[in-house]
Amino acid sequence: MRFENQTDGTVVLSLTLSPNAFAQCGALSYNLAKNEKRVLSLPKGVYFAWAWITYSNGNTGNASGSVNNRPGDDHQFRVLIKKESITVP
Repeated sequence: MRFENQTDGTVVLSLTLSPNAFAQCGALSYNLAKNEKRVLSLPKGVYFAWAWITYSNGNTGNASGSVNNRPGDDHQFRVLIKKESITVP
């Protein structure tokens, strides 16, 4: 997956994996700079994604969404972190 920070600030991204077919679960956290794109290789499953956004003027916000990395997915796909949502186009 390629996570793209499309906000106007820095992001602390939290990914929580629901138990998958292999009984894997857990949470991961990443920091993304403004406009950063980061490729992550993650176990298959459904993730709840939540981002804490800090803007250059000191204001903060958050965005959330879900990401389904299905067993049949064998390609890199984009996950967009926007001002109010996290989506897979």
